[in-house]
Amino acid sequence: MEHVGKPKEGFDSHVNYLYELLQDFQMNIAVDFDGTYDLEPKLWNQMMATFRIHGHKVYLVTARYPDEVDNYILNALLSGRTDGIYYTSKKAKKQYMLDRGIEIDVWIDDKPKYILEDKA
Repeated sequence: MEHVGKPKEGFDSHVNYLYELLQDFQMNIAVDFDGTYDLEPKLWNQMMATFRIHGHKVYLVTARYPDEVDNYILNALLSGRTDGIYYTSKKAKKQYMLDRGIEIDVWIDDKPKYILEDKA
């Protein structure tokens, strides 16, 4: 790859320039479980696999408590399909992940207010 600088003239050169810039870009993607993953697990498994094939990290981030009775189902469904499962115990998801040194670039959540707020 040439040194990345200003693109040459023309649309194709701009597209190639952006493509080269994004080749090594890795996103951290968080997927919620309840109301998101659990509604279409086959679809989310395919999407998460595609994200990971392209070098992105996928985390399951749920407001659940880690000791909830049916978490064994969640763990079984997602074992090996994510880069980690995080139970925030009703804490705001963004801060919870930042406290663990993980900055999420893309949030996929049916209740986005709990990304920034604790769940009562």
